[in-house]
Amino acid sequence: MAAVDKKGRIALVHILARQVSWDIFKYLLDHCIQSDVRDANGVHIFNMQDQEGKTLLYHAVSYGRLRIVEFLLDHEVDPTVRDYCGRFPLYNAVLLRHSAIVYALVKQRPDTINLQYCVTGDTPFSVAATLNNVELVRLFLNNGADLGLKDEAGCTVIAKTIIKESCAALQVILNYANQRGIEVVNNVTGNGWNALQCALMKDNVEIFRVVIEHMVGNSIDPSMTRESLIKLKQILLTKHKTIIELDVFEAAMFHNHSKINCFLHECEKLYDLKMEDTMRSRENNWLLNILQNNNVM
Repeated sequence: MAAVDKKGRIALVHILARQVSWDIFKYLLDHCIQSDVRDANGVHIFNMQDQEGKTLLYHAVSYGRLRIVEFLLDHEVDPTVRDYCGRFPLYNAVLLRHSAIVYALVKQRPDTINLQYCVTGDTPFSVAATLNNVELVRLFLNNGADLGLKDEAGCTVIAKTIIKESCAALQVILNYANQRGIEVVNNVTGNGWNALQCALMKDNVEIFRVVIEHMVGNSIDPSMTRESLIKLKQILLTKHKTIIELDVFEAAMFHNHSKINCFLHECEKLYDLKMEDTMRSRENNWLLNILQNNNVM
């Protein structure tokens, strides 16, 4: 059973690829346990790696064989073993969207959620987030996902979801962070940008609004509190350096973000105010008028 082909693959991998029934495959797995099948170096057949570094568990994940994955995990197969490209079973399961297998792997070894793919620095959590897989994002958050981990480019999961425009996942992560008082919007990229600066690189109103409302701590609507108006003023008037230093209004114009510009104009209409020229002085700023009209100043 421990004999390998030219690619270093054991017979079980080939049988797995043929999609044989669970009963037959379990019989073979039981035989390997009872006979304690190992290679010449004493490595158990379940943990043997082929020429790509892939184990039987890795292949079972790739083929979506949940019961085989569960069996191997129950028999202490190591789910942290990487192939020679640096990938590991949970990372692979998320990429392939095998949700049931992801649940099984997390149940057995939740610590693998924060393992990083050595090439990019991505984790199963960040991959699920960029794929906008809200179900898996929630699973990972509830099992210890690290919101502060950075990839090889220095980006956190917040930056990555903004860049990939994964709005639903971003909302879930920000809500989770807000409920637990976790700061996640500052220093989210390798060059020190915050989440708002990232959002201003995309003309995506949904993403922009989610970030702004998280930073304000309130929905942008007529029911905004005095405290939220103060925060909104500070956020929108603060100069942020992307290419050059601009505030939010100026940045939206500079990047020709028509959708975000429309959103800002809708804010203007919401408060029934007139907005001066976008490249305006602070004295004529429409937000200052809002604050003055609401006795915030």
